[in-house]
Amino acid sequence: MPAIFTDALPADASFQAIDATLQQAIAEHHAGNLTKAETLYRSILACDPNHAQCFHNLGILEVQRRRAFAAVPFLRSSVGLRSDHPQYWLTYLDAAMRAGFAAEASQALAQARQEGVSEEKLAALEARLPRLSSAVTQKLWLPDLMGNNYLQVLTRLHSTLAPATYLEIGVDRGRTLALAGCHAIGIDPEFRFQDMGIVRAIVAKPSVSLYQMPSDDFFARFSPTTLFGGPIELAFLDGMHRCEFLLRDFFNTERHCRRNSVIALHDCLPLETPMAERDPDALAIDSRRQGMWTGDVWRTALLLKRHRPDLRIVFLDAAETGLVLVTNLDPKNTLLSDNHDQFVAEMKSWSLSEITLPGYIAEMGVEPELNLRRPDQILARFRPTA
Repeated sequence: MPAIFTDALPADASFQAIDATLQQAIAEHHAGNLTKAETLYRSILACDPNHAQCFHNLGILEVQRRRAFAAVPFLRSSVGLRSDHPQYWLTYLDAAMRAGFAAEASQALAQARQEGVSEEKLAALEARLPRLSSAVTQKLWLPDLMGNNYLQVLTRLHSTLAPATYLEIGVDRGRTLALAGCHAIGIDPEFRFQDMGIVRAIVAKPSVSLYQMPSDDFFARFSPTTLFGGPIELAFLDGMHRCEFLLRDFFNTERHCRRNSVIALHDCLPLETPMAERDPDALAIDSRRQGMWTGDVWRTALLLKRHRPDLRIVFLDAAETGLVLVTNLDPKNTLLSDNHDQFVAEMKSWSLSEITLPGYIAEMGVEPELNLRRPDQILARFRPTA
């Protein structure tokens, strides 16, 4: 049996050795071991720089990492080496569109037709191009975010900060509420628990109180400080995806926090303008994103940035639609509640078409989720020693 090389192949590796390494790389890839698979694919290319399948598979790997822009050069090479391979063209076209490379995708479509790729499959891809091209030109579309999923970020926050109390608005099926290991309060107009494993994690806490009601009603009737016997230390706000609701949820939560508590806001980074409409059924520019709805809570994040400079706001590119972490809170600050109607009117006057998505990202200072991977990085930002 040919030897399988785990890190590097010799320059004069035989066809059998290369093929065996390829099969191992594919197995690692299918198992989700992307780093190992990448190492093996690259070791093959070091011996055979014209190995089209390795270029293709590296492209797929980068798409899986939500790095379509990095996938395109690999996939461009794969069709350059094997222009007769229909699937290579389809993968290349899809990645180019995911990256927002509309002009390159348009040119590649014409080339794929000349190579005889299925017209039915090309037509489906081509249908995505006009709106994508327009949105990219107008800066109203973004590629997928590259950070870890927001659930992973929240898991690290719970583990590192070890809050004694946790409040969540927008519990839904309970995935995020299950992450807390402390005393917890969950609020939602309609709980939709389905997974018994999640339910068991929720009820395993020292105490958990569930309030099936709108968050406005909850704060009108109850005091989290009284219920907990102390302040909220960590909160996650993921309720109704409209800016005025998140604004009220924020200031109602802040008044029950201490200064170094953390309030996390979800879905504040829409990837395209239809996603940010107040109507959840708006037609997506990218059909893969149909049903993804952030609503216009981006406005609330921007309002906090513009009108509460006292807050420390960390905006992460956590998949799929961002995570905002707010600290240096002031429970006695009534600016937002005192000017609620004025601020709601101001927020609704803002347009992403005017601000643009890159402009919004720049103003909010969105940073890589990679910056908060380690406990020391988290503690430096949210539990200052001085």
